[in-house]
Amino acid sequence: MPDQQLVTPRAARLRRPSWKDTRLVVGVLLVLGSILLGSAVVSAADDRVPVYAAARTLVPGEKVTEKDLVRVDVQLAEGGPAYLAADGTVPGGMVATRTVAKGELLPQSAVGSVRDADVEVVSVPVDAASATGLAAGDVVTVWASRGAGAGSRRPGGAPTRLGEMVVDEVVQEQGGIVGGGSAVTPVRLVVTGDAVEELEAFIHDDATITLTLPRNPGGTP
Repeated sequence: MPDQQLVTPRAARLRRPSWKDTRLVVGVLLVLGSILLGSAVVSAADDRVPVYAAARTLVPGEKVTEKDLVRVDVQLAEGGPAYLAADGTVPGGMVATRTVAKGELLPQSAVGSVRDADVEVVSVPVDAASATGLAAGDVVTVWASRGAGAGSRRPGGAPTRLGEMVVDEVVQEQGGIVGGGSAVTPVRLVVTGDAVEELEAFIHDDATITLTLPRNPGGTP
């Protein structure tokens, strides 16, 4: 029998990856996509800026200090309103020039000096019991009730809520008596311009003006 020559199998050689390899191209694109997505997320986070929001409801004429505000980091749209930046000290002597709800970002236009606020200081004969313990700077809810007393020029009814106002001063003097016979204490209130006329109408009618602290539990007087 003739000698048979054994054939030795050849090992397959690894081929160097080519740019024409679809799997390689897809892998590179996935890596690049992940990098771009991560960069976009980081960039968006870096666009946030610190501004102030109201820690509680602020009313016109009320002094605004750092304890009345809370810092929040937000991403602001271009061309939007300018908000009070929280990157420094809160300016002194600042008051609210309009009502700012709790949690609302504080626009720069909503704060300023007392001259910027559309307010007047009105001396109001307040029910003496409700004026007890009040001090300048307190924010109170003002209620007016037209009673059935001889001095009342209009019919009575349920108390009318005139809104929140700031106490400018509680006059330390002996109170008087209104038409209904109730003892009163003069209290100077910071009143927004559009509420002055209504408040003065109630005073002119010898209505009973009562103050409550709106940030404490409780309903109408």
